[in-house]
Amino acid sequence: MSSSRAKVPTYIHEDHELQIKINNLMQTTTDMIYFKDLNSVFTLCSNSTTANLTGGLEQSIIGKSDFDFFDLECAERFFHDEQEIIRTGEPIIGKIESEIRNGENTWVFSSKLPLRNESGEIIGTFGVSRDITEQKKTELKLKETHQQLVDASRRAGMAEIATNVIHNVGNVLTSVQVAVAHSDEICGQLPYEKIDRVADLIEQHANDDGFFRDGERGSHVPEYLRALAENFRTEQTKIRKELADTRRHLNHISNIVAQQQQHTGSELIETVDLSELITDAIMMSSSSLEQHNIAVVRDFEEGLVAETDKHRVLAIIVNLIRNAKHACQDSTAKERWIKVSVDNDSDGSFSISISDNGIGIEKDNMVRLFTHGFTTREQGNGFGLHSGANSARQLGGSISVFSEGPNQGATFVLTLPGKLK
Repeated sequence: MSSSRAKVPTYIHEDHELQIKINNLMQTTTDMIYFKDLNSVFTLCSNSTTANLTGGLEQSIIGKSDFDFFDLECAERFFHDEQEIIRTGEPIIGKIESEIRNGENTWVFSSKLPLRNESGEIIGTFGVSRDITEQKKTELKLKETHQQLVDASRRAGMAEIATNVIHNVGNVLTSVQVAVAHSDEICGQLPYEKIDRVADLIEQHANDDGFFRDGERGSHVPEYLRALAENFRTEQTKIRKELADTRRHLNHISNIVAQQQQHTGSELIETVDLSELITDAIMMSSSSLEQHNIAVVRDFEEGLVAETDKHRVLAIIVNLIRNAKHACQDSTAKERWIKVSVDNDSDGSFSISISDNGIGIEKDNMVRLFTHGFTTREQGNGFGLHSGANSARQLGGSISVFSEGPNQGATFVLTLPGKLK
């Protein structure tokens, strides 16, 4: 049984030190990097490619093709794409592909490019694929959970509950979409083409013994490859952070769904890091706040702890921040801001205040703000404040509002029982 370690063939270069550097890159990267000839047969690949295609077995895939590892439909699709690249010279960048690998449905984010020799002739293809199976499974699970919620609401005739869930989940989904879009943007900007240029340079000077040792350009190739590897590691860290944020958002969605599906009205009281909870709520609207140049002032200490229902309180704060954002968005103020404060009250409760310098509230509307269906916004539905007020009451608290009138801003105060620690 032959080793799975990727070997750089001699037709690419003959510099021993550079060969070691490239071998190390191909052995350590988690992305699937692969080279194929004109018949779409593997000529070089990273260890991660071998591990993924063989299920971790220590056997080489050099000399084999996708038809040896994928079902016929997938293999034919990949072969067709690569032959089109060879025929036209046009790369495929950032394509999400579904495939059956080792009997399991998986997804990858792939870019494939033509591989040229020193004369510019296409001699095969080069590709980089990143496994995004977990992300796709999460998306499918989210769709499944949403559909279950809709079906349950229809059976129970709970139209109001379904509307509230959609409203709250929609806020979090915006953050999920932003995180996924950002990850996609990062993947699209990865410098795959630079690796191709290095390969071209190596091929062009394969027989020039002194080029990589003494040449002004060639002597910098190892340093350049190390910098390129570091760049890939940095971008990988960014994507992992986006995925971690997405997982946290999806956890919140699941809890909202579970809470509404129970229909019991009972709360789950637990110890909550309130400062972290508020920071999460702000983050869920951060992209829209930045888009409209609305600053957020955090007037609270880190590490504030309270005994309350984490997900209900989070849903309330998200809605209040969202309302403040709309008020600022419709304002003509030159500098627009939202301020979030947290305080212990003298009566054994604590309060979370969300203030803004937006369009304010007319006196006649103050007493109707929390009425089901009431809204002053053209595209509003009037469910957010009504739902938030109901949740606050179920937790033994309340929501109050203060405003000096139109264009004077407003302050919403969520008061809940218990003392901050």
